[in-house]
Amino acid sequence: MKLFLILAAVLLLVGLFVYVVMAIQSHKKPENIGLQHGLLRSCPDSPNCVCSERDSQNSKQHAIAAIKTNDVSWQKITNIIIEQGGVIEKNDGSYL
Repeated sequence: MKLFLILAAVLLLVGLFVYVVMAIQSHKKPENIGLQHGLLRSCPDSPNCVCSERDSQNSKQHAIAAIKTNDVSWQKITNIIIEQGGVIEKNDGSYL
């Protein structure tokens, strides 16, 4: 019984340590946010990425049409992100 309690305590501490490390990692801001040499970054191989630049993708899997906006639409999109609790890291008028 004593061995079981020690093992459970060790597993709990290991789990807590892993949780803390993952929490710290999830709050790091990416260093390569925004445009890279005037272009959006290419998507990684994972299927959960899309890119609206026509010539930046090697695969049709990641291609998506760009959103056409005017100043009013841009402000609406910005307001919706903020209202939903999002954080805007960069807004230069053409990249959000």
